[in-house]
Amino acid sequence: MYYIKTGREYIRRDHTGKYVKTRNILLADKYDNEWLAKRVAENCLPAADRKHSRVVYEADTKTKMKTVEEVVGKAAQDENATEDIQKMKDYILGLDGKCNELKLELSELDQAIEDIKHYIEFYDLDADRCFYIVNNLLKPVLVKRRKVKNDLEVIRQIGELQINENLIYPILQIYHQIENKVYVPRKYPELFEEEKNVKEG
Repeated sequence: MYYIKTGREYIRRDHTGKYVKTRNILLADKYDNEWLAKRVAENCLPAADRKHSRVVYEADTKTKMKTVEEVVGKAAQDENATEDIQKMKDYILGLDGKCNELKLELSELDQAIEDIKHYIEFYDLDADRCFYIVNNLLKPVLVKRRKVKNDLEVIRQIGELQINENLIYPILQIYHQIENKVYVPRKYPELFEEEKNVKEG
């Protein structure tokens, strides 16, 4: 598959039809032939991106996913397979063919979040309404979005793996990394400290 890149970022077309940058190859637009990708790069990108754009060929992640599924499935059948490998097998096989579906779901979840944010911005809300909006609307969307982003990240990292006989070990590493991922607060660490103290207290 062919992709358009500017620097280290890929180009994708968003839901408004604009060509924008993304670091995630799974969100990037892909082209079956180089000519079409070059045509888009030369004629459709914003001027600033057009000047630095280039067309690159990268192996199809879907093909690698198939190989990974075979490796994981074989490892899970081994009589010495750990519980981790069994769990990982179920997770990896559950991602089969879901890349485009996940990308669409992520876009829809982002739009839902924008709706909720603008509703909060435009209207004066009492305490009960705020609780309902955050707990019943915003939180479920955010939780679902995190799961979708994690799934896409696993597929992305698998797409970057070198296919060899030791493939099972880097796959396990990717799986554990996602399973044990911890959010590091950027602006309000005290909020998380308060919750931690309440749980420990």
